Amino acid sequence: MLPFRRLEISKWADAVERTSIEAPPIFIIGTWRTGTTHLHNLMSQDGQFGFVSTLQAFCPDICIEGSRLLQPIFRRLLPKKRPMDNMAMALEYPQEEEYAMGNLSPYSFYHGYFLPRRMPALFDLLSFDGGNGDVANVWKPLYLRVLKKATLIMNGRRLVLKNPLNTSRIPVLLEMFPGAQFLFFYRNPYVIFPSLRNTFSRLIGAYQLQAVSEARIEDYVFSFYDKMMHAYWRAKELIPAGQLMEVRFEDFEKGPLKVMEGIYGELRLPGFDGAKGRFERYLASQAGYEKNHYEVSRQTLDRISRDWQFAIERLGYSPPDDNIVKIASS
Repeated sequence: MLPFRRLEISKWADAVERTSIEAPPIFIIGTWRTGTTHLHNLMSQDGQFGFVSTLQAFCPDICIEGSRLLQPIFRRLLPKKRPMDNMAMALEYPQEEEYAMGNLSPYSFYHGYFLPRRMPALFDLLSFDGGNGDVANVWKPLYLRVLKKATLIMNGRRLVLKNPLNTSRIPVLLEMFPGAQFLFFYRNPYVIFPSLRNTFSRLIGAYQLQAVSEARIEDYVFSFYDKMMHAYWRAKELIPAGQLMEVRFEDFEKGPLKVMEGIYGELRLPGFDGAKGRFERYLASQAGYEKNHYEVSRQTLDRISRDWQFAIERLGYSPPDDNIVKIASS
């Protein structure tokens, strides 16, 4: 891969640097497992928007020059579905730019899948919620380079970006892009917990270079959700009027087109009627999608009620129907 990387950098580095991000990005935020991937995939059906592709996220330095020759290899290696759920994967699909940052630098939370004992420190270091100005100042030009390259690849289209970690980076993102808009997705915490526990457990299990217990992974889930939600509520007041919309996942699940029309209206985005047909076709293609189903112990359910009471009450949730999250018999 090194020859392709050297060729791409030598041939495209100046063009990437000269690329201007004319329209500030739209950031899809919210904790993991809130349905943000589904929204990201849906919005990407509108041809006015660009995104960081899966190819760029996983191969950020060979996604232009080497893509034509290497894509057949990558397609064979890439799983058809994500390891933690049934969402389809493909090189041309949208992907979290956090993976591109991890493939370019040490400044990505997802290095924690390899070094899970370092996950809390990585989260705190890269959330920027508590300061970490020196790290943020190194992170910002690297992040900007990823977005410039995506803009170049997408022929200048406005970027729609989905990255749960950005939920804790709102002040920094507004500093970089004062006109940025935000879509905050939220979901029943009782559903998020087992889903996120499953995600972390499977991905850590696949990549870990350090042993970590399931109990510790559960603690991570409780801690990260707490910190991300509080970070969002502290920072949301910084977002100017007209640049933020909050979306309840359950509303989106029941009526995705209605919610999409609301998003376009609230954020004053043009072109909903023109994109509606593409949205409908994509939604039809997902009609057979099967959710994961989870089981939690009564002890865990009680801990969710206790530790996440602040969010459960503020968001207006209660324990979900038994066909989604079942209580273990023992």
